[in-house]
Amino acid sequence: MGALIMSLNIKETKCEAIVYFINSTDSQQQQKATTEIETILSVQALQNTILLIYVTNSDQQDASNANDIKETLKLSHFKNIQKIQCCSTNDSDKELDDGMQWLSLILKSRQVVVQ
Repeated sequence: MGALIMSLNIKETKCEAIVYFINSTDSQQQQKATTEIETILSVQALQNTILLIYVTNSDQQDASNANDIKETLKLSHFKNIQKIQCCSTNDSDKELDDGMQWLSLILKSRQVVVQ
């Protein structure tokens, strides 16, 4: 994701939401995500962007939970509306649906057209 975001001209982009996936069993990816999310959320144009984070593989034995991920990503000091949604490895659509419904409600409350 980092390469894609960094290649965009995000200073001139209006972005209502970012959906980010993190593997809860991969500490290296979590550290990389910390840097990427800090960079994304430090851009002035993205200060009001909604952040939905899916934590995948949350049912695995060595998985970090949502609170661990939130601490690792240092999200507490950002003003953005945030949700961390844990997803299991059995590809349950319920977790994905819950996160998207939450995101849809927030966007609708902002009067953003959701398609």
